Amino acid sequence: MGTVETAPAGSQALVTNSGTEQNAVLNFTIPAGATGATGATGATGETGATGATGETGATGATGASSPVQLTALAYATGAIPAAGGAVPLTDSTLYPADATGITVDGDTMTLADGGLYEVTYNVEYTGGAEAGSVATLYVNGVAAAATARNLEGGTAAGATYLLQAEPGTTLQVQVDGVTALTGGVASLSAKKFETPSAA
Repeated sequence: MGTVETAPAGSQALVTNSGTEQNAVLNFTIPAGATGATGATGATGETGATGATGETGATGATGASSPVQLTALAYATGAIPAAGGAVPLTDSTLYPADATGITVDGDTMTLADGGLYEVTYNVEYTGGAEAGSVATLYVNGVAAAATARNLEGGTAAGATYLLQAEPGTTLQVQVDGVTALTGGVASLSAKKFETPSAA
């Protein structure tokens, strides 16, 4: 027997004699078989181990300070007189408790310290608000027109007012145009803000 070789798939098989008729040496050329079908996908392997945690990133820059800070707060409440007028502020709370820049006496809140204040009033009532009845914040005895709220047909009203106050500024909540208001309660608050000093 001589050689055995592989030929391309699809070619003819071939046998040749490289010897003599009396002493034959046969050489075989055999075509390769056709490519078989793709086998089924194997099972998914196990999930690898979790990698090590990366390094912590650099700390971000410190944010800017608030442009203003709340330094004092006064909150007072009282019953609205049935016939209207300035509301007596019979209950009050100060923050901090030893604050001296805001005082409450009778129907008046006084801002002893000048500066920027956010002033808010609210009134609640159950009946007796006639046509033309209105609640208003008074500053130094003068109505702040932007805070006037019509009471007719409602049960509550209020307004917030930013005020650059001079030392000794006075605040009042006044209800006008009513003769028999029922279930009326009012509140008045003043928050003092200051700009932090530069370091």
